This record gives sequence, C-alpha cells and structure tokens, in this order.
Amino acid sequence: MARSRQLLNRRGRRPSLKVAARRVNKLQKDAKSLLTELHDLEDRLVKLEALMEASRKADREKAKRRAATRARGIRGKGPNVRDLAHQILLRRRKPMGIQEIARQVLRVKKGKPGENFTQNLGAALARDPRFRRVGRGTYTVKR
Repeated sequence: MARSRQLLNRRGRRPSLKVAARRVNKLQKDAKSLLTELHDLEDRLVKLEALMEASRKADREKAKRRAATRARGIRGKGPNVRDLAHQILLRRRKPMGIQEIARQVLRVKKGKPGENFTQNLGAALARDPRFRRVGRGTYTVKR
C-alpha cells in the first residue's frame, strides 16, 4: 500500500509517461554525473598515491643520509679519527708516537682538540684491532 502511494501524484493519480520519462532522464543524468566524479576521484587517488610513494622514498633517502652523517666521528665533522690515524700510519709505513698521530689527525680534521684528545686517541687505537702497540705510546698498523 505504501508503495502505491509513492507512485501517485499530488492529486492521487498515477503520473503520466511524460513525467516518468523526465524523472528517469534526471536520474540517468545524476548517475552519469556521479560516475564522472567517481572516475575523477579515482584518478586523483592514483596521483596522490604516486606522490605519497615519492615522498616516502625521499624520506627514506633523507634518513639514510642522516644515518651516514651520524657515524662520521668527532662532532660529526668528517671521517672517524681512528680511520684517519689508520690512513696516516699506512702512508708513513713505520711506527709513530701517539702525540705525532694526534697532531696529524687534528691537522687533517681541522678541528680543535678536546681536553684529553691524545689520551683518548691512544685508548681508541689500543682497542682497535687494526693497530699494534710497539712500545709505550707508539703504534703501527698490523699487516
């Protein structure tokens, strides 16, 4: 009964075919419009996903660069002091005193020494397996 009421117009009559056709046309236009909007939204979603992926990739690259700079040694300025000492001793090819090594490392790094830089460098070289202690305060590279 409720269904038959919806099919009636204000006067209680069934609508004419002309009115029904108009309503169908309007519904078809609305459906086409909604489909067009849906298609546009899908295109935007694809573009947005591509941008998000590019953003994630850039963030990963930035994180890699940040991680690489964190592992660069004293105060983040250049290579590690142990690596520099290793290069210096390789070039020299003979044992060197810790004070001379420290002076060379600071010259390469162009930095200011800490309060106990020489002692700290000596302790670091003693722990590093690439170096061999030949005498008191004298180190060389293991071959």
